[in-house]
This record gives sequence, structure tokens and C-alpha cells, in this order.
Amino acid sequence: MPALLDKLSAQGYRDARSVERKSDRLVEVKATGPDGQRQELYVDARTGEILKVERD
Repeated sequence: MPALLDKLSAQGYRDARSVERKSDRLVEVKATGPDGQRQELYVDARTGEILKVERD
């Protein structure tokens, strides 16, 4: 998980308040986006690719 959070941080996401593994391939992260808004991210657990972003 630390590598995943580092990758998100490099993309401008910060203050991850919730990280939940949904399956072996999907992680849900609630964090503050680059625009300062709270967002819910669905991330590929293997690659760190953001699959979907929703406002929280």
C-alpha cells in the first residue's frame, strides 16, 4: 500500500483518510485531489492506475 499512496501523491493526491481493498485487483482510496476537493478513487491494486474518480 505505501507504494500505491506514493504513486497517488506524485499525481497530486494527498491526505488519504481511507484505503480499503475491495478485491485482489481493486483499492478504494478517499483523498484530497489536486484541485483541493475530497475525492473517492478506484485504483488498480497492481499498477496503481486510477480507474475511476468520484467527488466525495
